[in-house]
Amino acid sequence: MPADFVLEEALLRVDWDELDHAYGAASDAPFHLLALVVGEDAGARGAAVGYLDAAMLHQGSVYSASGPFIRIVAGLLADHRTAGIVDNVLPWDAGPRPLRTALLDHIAVFAEACRFDVPDDVLRAEACPAGRGEADLQRISAAARAADWRLDPDPATRKPPPPELVEAYEDEEFGRAMAARDLLACRAVVPDIFQDVLPLTGDPEPSVRISALTAAVHLVAHPALREQRPTVIGRLERAAAAPEPRARAAVARLLGMLGAAPERLLRDEHPGVRACAALGQEGWLRCDLAQVLVARVDTIEAVLPAALGLAAMTDGRTYDRDLGLFVRLAFPEPLTEDTELTNAQRTFLAALIAHGHVRREQTRLIPTGEASDRQS
Repeated sequence: MPADFVLEEALLRVDWDELDHAYGAASDAPFHLLALVVGEDAGARGAAVGYLDAAMLHQGSVYSASGPFIRIVAGLLADHRTAGIVDNVLPWDAGPRPLRTALLDHIAVFAEACRFDVPDDVLRAEACPAGRGEADLQRISAAARAADWRLDPDPATRKPPPPELVEAYEDEEFGRAMAARDLLACRAVVPDIFQDVLPLTGDPEPSVRISALTAAVHLVAHPALREQRPTVIGRLERAAAAPEPRARAAVARLLGMLGAAPERLLRDEHPGVRACAALGQEGWLRCDLAQVLVARVDTIEAVLPAALGLAAMTDGRTYDRDLGLFVRLAFPEPLTEDTELTNAQRTFLAALIAHGHVRREQTRLIPTGEASDRQS
């Protein structure tokens, strides 16, 4: 960590009560940051990782507290305590892994959420809309934050939200202005975060190394870091010699994201690595392969084994990019009681139902991704 980084001092430099995350005021943020490295409570450490995902980066979004929170997380990466193991926290976690790996994975999500494809000038214009007084924007913000209301899960006792929240929600210009300000604030800390991530791109632990390289690739999309791309590419090329095929496949994907040709990996002994290198993919391998495969066939019969395999492993996060492609191929028109299914269609539909992507009474909704999203 930076020589002058002290967690307790970093926490005190932020007025958390004035910042928000997905669920309201971020006054609980310091407790979760402390739980990451202070004490031996594994449950609290896991809860802090879950909090990072659910509150600070909810569904890939950022909030006013996200930038300061992630900046401190990055400062903790060099703390030896983050080398300890954290158990599965989220449904898609592959298994227990170093806490440092989990934190780096969320830094990559943070960098993606900064939406570097949108120019700063566009965000600045949205942050200060022409003809809109700053006092009015601050009035709406203060009133909404002061409103004491939580969604009651019981419809019978649920009370409607107060007018202050309704005004903030319905004022689209206000919403865009606050979102743009949050994005600009998050972008401002990215160069410092990159400096904390870069040393871990050579870490001896494979999962840490690959997660650090992934985060670095997303972070160098920041305009101020573009001159660092050759450095990251060089480290990726060195990592291409990793003994683990999964690591080499990840390197091929990351080189493709930076527009670099993974020449060495095109000749790799592992077919999965060669596939990643050939595709120059920017997303998950199975998503990219699914798109290529579906584009080359006309019927589900030709790709049924792949469709059945995806039915067993896909969830709502990737449905539209992998399994949904096969659903639309198999069922180009919504099903009705009069639809006559082929054997392949019947087999595929049974797999979709068995794995919770669609309920029997919803089959007539195919093809859509909504049923899958609700079930995931």
